[in-house]
Amino acid sequence: THGDRNRASLQAMAQKGDKGFWVKEIEDALLQKRIDIAVHSLKDLPTAAVTGLTIAALPQREYRRGLEPGCSIGVLTEGLAQRCEQLVATDVVDSVLDAAATRLRTNAPDRDVRLCRWGFGDPWTLGTFDLVVISEIGYYLSVEALRAAMADVVANLDTDGTVIAVHWQHHVDDYPLTGAEVHAIIRAAAGLTLTGQYRDDDMMLDVFVKSSAPKSVAAVAGLA
Repeated sequence: THGDRNRASLQAMAQKGDKGFWVKEIEDALLQKRIDIAVHSLKDLPTAAVTGLTIAALPQREYRRGLEPGCSIGVLTEGLAQRCEQLVATDVVDSVLDAAATRLRTNAPDRDVRLCRWGFGDPWTLGTFDLVVISEIGYYLSVEALRAAMADVVANLDTDGTVIAVHWQHHVDDYPLTGAEVHAIIRAAAGLTLTGQYRDDDMMLDVFVKSSAPKSVAAVAGLA
């Protein structure tokens, strides 16, 4: 990868606070099917903070049926499985799904997780959900494809269901969209109301509910 070839720039990247110096190139190669599987040091994978924040942002304690398109090797899947009666996790790379299955057999053996080969933006064949997590995949679609995919999400989301969008803030030349553009399109999706958000230099997270008058977390829990 570029990071391995250009080790001299590592210190400058670290001072800027950039994450995923190597892994973004690996992720792109997997999604573009230039490689089938990759092994890399976990110290270069900026997953823990994003995963923890995404799980913490879920406004409901439990969900009937969740969807995580682009699940990759199942890091976030593992956490989402603890909050869903059933979780459908998808990806477009068979070897990645195999790795996710191995992780889940070890770390979430008692949870109902259905892994399947499906890409965000493919024809919708998955049924209905009350949680959809759009994490690190929106910028691989064109504007038109993302708008169509979001229309499918809303059409197949239960009333009062949750959508969480989480994306990288920094510009990547090979991505059709930036994280900011992805979130602008999702915010414009008819039928969703923004109920929470988080921003830092690296990532953005938005929480939506399919309701014109969503209740707060405290109100849902009967505390307000």
